[in-house]
Amino acid sequence: MLIKLDLSTAFDTVDHSLLIEHLQSEFRVTNTALNWLRSYLGDRSQFVRISQHHLDSVQLDVGVPQGSVRDPLLFAVCCSRWPMSSRSMTSSTISTLLQLSMHVDNTAEGLAVLAACTDDVRQWYLQNGL
Repeated sequence: MLIKLDLSTAFDTVDHSLLIEHLQSEFRVTNTALNWLRSYLGDRSQFVRISQHHLDSVQLDVGVPQGSVRDPLLFAVCCSRWPMSSRSMTSSTISTLLQLSMHVDNTAEGLAVLAACTDDVRQWYLQNGL
């Protein structure tokens, strides 16, 4: 059985404060490097402009800027506590697939594992602001 997860807009939902906290606690990023990353993520805004008309600027507290080589790395840091390690399923890529092999004679057990794993992923998404 294979489940595909769509994280195509996940870059837009990464919480800056959670990412900074994770960089400190899990990756031991400190001092100048942490301040540089905090500066890189912070003080960002966006607005919509169509021809001569535009909406007011909105401050962004979430989302990893896109278009730089460091951006996928920052998203990978955010996803480093992926919950799949606790179940008998494997993640073929962090962003898209959950795979479970099962035999016909243990379908109910396999589906129970799949349901628990899917719930773990859902909880992880909620805890990480995705």
